[in-house]
Amino acid sequence: MNRLIILMLALLTLGASSPLALAQPDKDALKAQFKARETQLRELKKRGQLGETVEGYIAAVDSKTAVDTTIAKLIDDENADRRRLYQLLADEINKENPKEPVKATQETLAIRNANRNIERAGPDEFLRVAPDHWIRIKDFPDHQKITKLKTQGKVGENASGLLEIVQDADRGDSTLTSLVERENARRNADYQSLAANESTSLADIQKRIAARNQRNARIGDMIKDESGNWRKK
Repeated sequence: MNRLIILMLALLTLGASSPLALAQPDKDALKAQFKARETQLRELKKRGQLGETVEGYIAAVDSKTAVDTTIAKLIDDENADRRRLYQLLADEINKENPKEPVKATQETLAIRNANRNIERAGPDEFLRVAPDHWIRIKDFPDHQKITKLKTQGKVGENASGLLEIVQDADRGDSTLTSLVERENARRNADYQSLAANESTSLADIQKRIAARNQRNARIGDMIKDESGNWRKK
């Protein structure tokens, strides 16, 4: 009996220090874990291997980085801790404001943190704004303007991976025209770089990105097909 009790106590002691037992750290523990990864994450962001997402998490920018097991674990650990923190904060807010009809959620806290991370990021760091769609932080203000214009039906994605003004009547708007030209200049530069790096044709890159952009388009956004016809998604 004594041997059984000793064995059970040993297992409980082991379990108390296991990852499972520490699966729900408090805010102080999470803060320490974030601090421990901060330098490494910052360096990977500067190298263009990792970036923030508009959902409030981090991700690998390229496929080579994504399959690096060390970096993949770093990403998983960081995002797991962010999810825990967002939930802890949401629970605290809801406890402090029990009568609020709209409850704080993990998702709303994540988006709030995403906005803060975007403000703090370097201009040349990457930001994922949609599946497989990365931009530089410095280009985010233009991206927000374009998103709003898409909602208004003024611009849309064409079959060549470029942004285009939908209505002829809007082509005389110099501010709108300047924004579209600036965006397409960035895209064309990126497409040429991708074609060179992947040893493929510019046309193939344009076709692939056009498919991605149209796939990521929201309901109601304007899309131009290869025949030159506009339609709402």
